Amino acid sequence: MLKLSARQQRFVKHYVRLGNASQAAREAGYAETGARVTACRLLANPNIQAAVSAERRSYEQDLGITRERVIAELRSAIDIARTLGNASAMVSGWREIAKICGYYDRRIEVSIHPNAAAQRLVCQLETMSTDELVKLAESGTN
Repeated sequence: MLKLSARQQRFVKHYVRLGNASQAAREAGYAETGARVTACRLLANPNIQAAVSAERRSYEQDLGITRERVIAELRSAIDIARTLGNASAMVSGWREIAKICGYYDRRIEVSIHPNAAAQRLVCQLETMSTDELVKLAESGTN
């Protein structure tokens, strides 16, 4: 069993449930003002990473979610879309299956070594919610 503080354990549970590290940090009881930095620091911790993986597996198990089940449900939805003549829904379903199977994974591995300031910026961006990112992007275009 991993040794995490009670607050770190709360962070892990909230992070898996919410998918937003900054919000999870706030809900776990970390300071509002430093939530992004704290979330970034927590997610860099190998014990936290392991706990997040374990919590996700537990969550999936509790819900009965498996890769095979997700694909089977998507195929059922595709069959319904076919019956209804909804080509767009069929394409969407197959696109999701293709993503699960890795057909859209065209990542190129690049190794860069950013300085500390760049690392902090990347960490802050990674912990922002979609709404926060949109606001930041909109503020930069004015």
